[in-house]
Order: sequence, then structure tokens, then C-alpha cells
Amino acid sequence: MAAAWSDQPLAAGTSAPTRVLTEDALKHLHWCAVNQQQPTIHSLAGVLQISENRTADLLTAMQNRNLVEVRPDGLQLTTAGMEYALHGARPPFVGALSGR
Repeated sequence: MAAAWSDQPLAAGTSAPTRVLTEDALKHLHWCAVNQQQPTIHSLAGVLQISENRTADLLTAMQNRNLVEVRPDGLQLTTAGMEYALHGARPPFVGALSGR
């Protein structure tokens, strides 16, 4: 993928880099799609443990990268977002799988 990632925090005073939040958001949106759940900004903010305002900023950045569509009825991965969620994002529970 040719996305322009930044390992800098999304906003001053925050600790999670944009790339980590983006990958976690993509994984959540993919999980919702597979399980026929409708993700919202509120549900995504809860999973990411960030404010809804910060989640909206993250979604704007993801929309600008053509990873997600923000619709009146909820959020949806684009084809590029789905591909990245399946093949580009770091796997979940890496520490658990490696025995750490």
C-alpha cells in the first residue's frame, strides 16, 4: 500500500501513533463487516479508547487515504481498506502468539 503513514501521534499530548490507531480501526471495521455489525464513531472510539472527536479526526484521515467511507448510516471499509485490514495491518495479539 502506498499510504503516507506517520508514526507521530495524531494530536499533541497523545501516545498512540496514527498508524497503530488506523490499523486497529481497520481491524475493528473488518470485524464488524464479517459479523454483520454496523460500526459507528461511538463504537470505534470505545474500541480505540480515544475520544469521539479524535476518532472523527482519525476517520477523516482514513477517508483521505481512501480506506473508509463515512456514511449517514455508519462506517464502511473501501476495497483498499479491506485489503489493508486483511493483509497490511499487524496481526492481533502478537504478544500472545509469540509467548510474550
